[in-house]
Amino acid sequence: MSSVTFGRIFIFLLFVCPSPYVVAALGGSASPAMLIGLVMFGWWIITRVTPSVSTARTRQPIRVAAYILIASVFASAAAAFARVLPPEEAQAPLRGISIVLAIAGVALFFADGLKNRIEIEKIVSALIYGGAFVGVIGLLQFATGDDIAPYLKLPGLSAVNDFTFISERNGLPRVSGTAYHPIEYAVVLCVIWPFALRNAVMNWTKKARLVSLIPFIVISAALPTALSRTAIVALGLIIGTIWFTWTARRRLRFIMATALGAAILFIFAPQVPKVLIDLFTKADEDISITTRTEDYSKASDFIRENPFFGRGFKTFDPGSYFFLDNQYLLSLIETGIIGTTALLAFFVVGITLARNVKHTAKDPFFAELGQCCASSLFAILICFATFDTMSFPMIAFTSTLIIGLSAAMWRVNRYENGDETMAFASIDSRIIKNTDKLPTELATS
Repeated sequence: MSSVTFGRIFIFLLFVCPSPYVVAALGGSASPAMLIGLVMFGWWIITRVTPSVSTARTRQPIRVAAYILIASVFASAAAAFARVLPPEEAQAPLRGISIVLAIAGVALFFADGLKNRIEIEKIVSALIYGGAFVGVIGLLQFATGDDIAPYLKLPGLSAVNDFTFISERNGLPRVSGTAYHPIEYAVVLCVIWPFALRNAVMNWTKKARLVSLIPFIVISAALPTALSRTAIVALGLIIGTIWFTWTARRRLRFIMATALGAAILFIFAPQVPKVLIDLFTKADEDISITTRTEDYSKASDFIRENPFFGRGFKTFDPGSYFFLDNQYLLSLIETGIIGTTALLAFFVVGITLARNVKHTAKDPFFAELGQCCASSLFAILICFATFDTMSFPMIAFTSTLIIGLSAAMWRVNRYENGDETMAFASIDSRIIKNTDKLPTELATS
C-alpha cells in the first residue's frame, strides 16, 4: 500500500468518522484516527531499521522536533509515576504516551513517506475534500436541525460519554459536523480554508478550477454555522498572513467575493451575522469568557506543583478538576515548561519549513502551498489561547498532518532546487524538477 493511499485512509477516518466514537475496549482516546496514527509511527520505526523500505532518509528538522516532543512527554509520565496517582489517573500517563506517539507518527509518516510534489498534492486534495465533507455535515445540521452525524458511526465503535453534535447559542443551532465540539469544527474548517482557496484560484485549467470552487464554497459557507468567536479570530489571522502575499488583482477579487458572501448570509440567515457580531460587542456579558478567566488563577496552583515536567500528560481530567480552555495553561500543568516548549517548537519548526518553501520554491503553485501551511499552523498556535486544542482529536491530528506536509514540502523543494542529498531514499530521484509548467494532474488528482 502506497503512502498516499494509507494517508487517504487516515484522512477519511479522521473526518468522516465522528470524533466521539472510539474503540471503547482500548480506552476513551482510541479513535480510529489515533490508532492509524500509531500504525504510522510503527511504519516509520520499521523504515528506520529496514534500509530496503523506500522512504526519505535525508536531513529532516521535524524529526528532531518530534524526538524532543516525545521525550518531554515521557519525562512528564515519569514525573506522574513518581507520585501516588489516584485510581482514575493510574493509566493516564500511558494513554498520554500513546497519544503523543500517534501525533508524532502522523507528522513523521507524511514528512518521510511522500516521495514528490504529486503525492503531496494528492494528500492536500484529500485534506480539502475531508474538510468539505465536515462542512457539508455541519450545513445539514444547521439547516435541518437533525443530528445526522451518529449515522456515520463505524461498526465496533461506541461513545464513551454523552455528547451532542448540535447545541444552541443565542437561539440558533450551533453545530459540530463530525467534530467533538463546535470550536474544534470551526478551527478545522479555518485551517483547511486557505488550502481550498489556493486550489480554487490557482488551478491551471478552467475545468479544474470550477471543480475546486465547490469545496471552497462549502467550507466558507459552513464556517459561520459554528457560531464561534475563535473561528472568526483564526480566519482573520489566516487572511492577515496571506493578504500581503497576494497580487492587487486577487485582493480585489477576494473583497468582491467576501461582499457577495456576506450579502448572501444576510439574506438567507440574517440572525447569524447578528450573533457573530454580538460575540465581540457583548463579550463582557459572555459567561464562556468569564469562566475561562476565572480558571487561570486555579491553573497557577497546579503549575507550581511541578513547573518543569508537569503532573503528567493526560492526568488533568476536566471531570475531576475543571475545564481549562487554554492549551498553553493545560500544557504547563501536564508537561511543564519543558513539555510546553517542546510542543511550541514542534509547531514553530513546521511553520519555519513552510515559510522556507514559500520563499525559495521556483513554482508559485508550490510556494503558495507553503504559505498555506505556515498560515494555518500560526492560527492554531493563536487558538491555543482560546481552547485546549490538543485535547480534540480532529484538530490535533489535522495540525500534525499539516506539519508533516510542511516537512515533506521542504525536502522536495530542496531537491528541486538542486540539493541532490535530498533525493528520496537515494534510489528514487524521479521528482519533478522542471517547475516552469506544472502537470495538469496536480490540479485534478
